[in-house]
Amino acid sequence: MLQSLSPRIDPPRSTNISRQAPIGELNPRLTPVWEAVASMTFEEASQRLIRLARDHGGVVTAAQVERDGELSRDIELVSAAARALDGSTNVFGTPRASAEGGWFPFEELRFTALPSAS
Repeated sequence: MLQSLSPRIDPPRSTNISRQAPIGELNPRLTPVWEAVASMTFEEASQRLIRLARDHGGVVTAAQVERDGELSRDIELVSAAARALDGSTNVFGTPRASAEGGWFPFEELRFTALPSAS
């Protein structure tokens, strides 16, 4: 006699997500990243770089950016903002040699024209 062998598939168990403990209750030393870091937006990072340029005669150096505590908190976002500025009409970036170290992708950003202060 032939018997059909079909795999038994159990239905998914329901999970009541509202009953799961928040991260802090499981381990009070853990703080979710979104609560631990007060990050800036892309626009704020761009404006901060422009403000630095305005304060330093239209030139922003890697050393200035890397010393800035506010900008150093989110290096990926600030690097992306710097690359976007470099791609604009009035900003010219000098790429940084990888052997120099540091995280900012440019040796300097030179602004030939700065937007008016708001």
